[in-house]
Amino acid sequence: MTFFLVVRRNILDLRAEERRRFIGALDLAKNTVHPDYVIATRHYNELIDQERNTTNFQNISIYDFFVWTHYYSVSKTFLGPGQGSAGGIDFSHEGPAFLTWHRYHLMQLERDIQNLLQDPSFALPYWNFAIGGNECDICTDDLVGARSNFDQNLLSPNSVFSRWQVVCEFVEDYESLGTICNNTAGNSIRRNPAGNIARPMVQRLPEPEDVVLCLEVNLFDTPPFFSDSTESFRNTIEGYSEPSGQYNPTVRSLHNLAHLFLNGTGGQTHLSPNDPIFVLLHTFTDAVFDEWLRRHNVDINQYPLEDAPIGHNRQYNMVPFWPPVSNIEMFVLATDNLGYSYDVQWPSK
Repeated sequence: MTFFLVVRRNILDLRAEERRRFIGALDLAKNTVHPDYVIATRHYNELIDQERNTTNFQNISIYDFFVWTHYYSVSKTFLGPGQGSAGGIDFSHEGPAFLTWHRYHLMQLERDIQNLLQDPSFALPYWNFAIGGNECDICTDDLVGARSNFDQNLLSPNSVFSRWQVVCEFVEDYESLGTICNNTAGNSIRRNPAGNIARPMVQRLPEPEDVVLCLEVNLFDTPPFFSDSTESFRNTIEGYSEPSGQYNPTVRSLHNLAHLFLNGTGGQTHLSPNDPIFVLLHTFTDAVFDEWLRRHNVDINQYPLEDAPIGHNRQYNMVPFWPPVSNIEMFVLATDNLGYSYDVQWPSK
């Protein structure tokens, strides 16, 4: 398959016109019904309502479909009426597929917006969150929204994103009733960077040195291929280890720390893509992944063939993407295989 090669750049390097175009594209995607997909709002045995002769599918916007796929990948398994739901299965986190799953997730959104704009050169920018300190440098009204002067947990009314409403927020209902996230709009995006005074550790962003150390971790992943793996690049960039790769259950670093720093919608796994800063946070995470692949000249054997959590083994398809896409298809250099590259100035020691 041939792709138009696009370059993902630091959002702070975009000109004012490019920034407006990107923000406008996200807002258009939020308000445009997806032309190719509908979402299921009930589980398999209830997709068809025989009594009403209807189906339990709904239209959803392009951006909210991006939110829905992430929600579905982390949702609990419904056990049946009166039995509630069981957790413990996560197709997109705490395992080798964390990086491959989110890579395809971003590619799908990027291509959907390219099709929406009829512009194959459209590229998602990134947010270099490894800047240290307690300030969100892209939380401005010309980018992802400044803090509201009226409520420190909300976005400024001068930002288009202050008008966005989240989806997939009624998790207790989904888990007790056996429903699935639908297109019902809920509350506004909440964000209060560095505002979690109860957890001082998450009141600062990762440091540039953290990226340097992470890129030096030699192995992609290590047994048990979970959130307690040590000397694992995947677990390190995901943020369950020290930046040097040493597992430490008290630490949250890199990707996880950036999410928790946001202290709001973007810090809750099932909700986080509702905040558009998610896109920029994950493109940078993917940039680190691609740079690690390049520096270590990795082959497919570094990706575990078996013994990873369900959905995370090398040849498994990533849930819930359709048509099916396997993890190993995303374990490649982006420039050579996936149609995009990054323009990043990597920190040095």
